[in-house]
Amino acid sequence: VKESVSRFMAYVHTSVNQTSKEYLANERRYNHTTPKSFLEQIKLYRSLLGQRSKELTAKMERLENGLRKLSSTSAQVFISLM
Repeated sequence: VKESVSRFMAYVHTSVNQTSKEYLANERRYNHTTPKSFLEQIKLYRSLLGQRSKELTAKMERLENGLRKLSSTSAQVFISLM
C-alpha cells in the first residue's frame, strides 16, 4: 500500500507541475509548486487517513455492540419461549 500511495503522491505532484505550465501558457499567470507543497499534500493525506481510520473503528465498534445486543435479545426471546 505504501508504494502505491507514494507513487500516487508523486503522480499528483507531477500533474500539478504540468498543469501549472499549461496555466502559465494560457493565462500568463504563475502557480508555483515547491517541495513544501508536496510535503503539505502528504500531511493532508495522513490527516485524512487518520480521520477515516477513526471513523471506521467507531463504525466497527457500533456494529459489534449491535450484534451483541441482537445476540442477547435472541437468547432472552429463546428462553422466554421455553
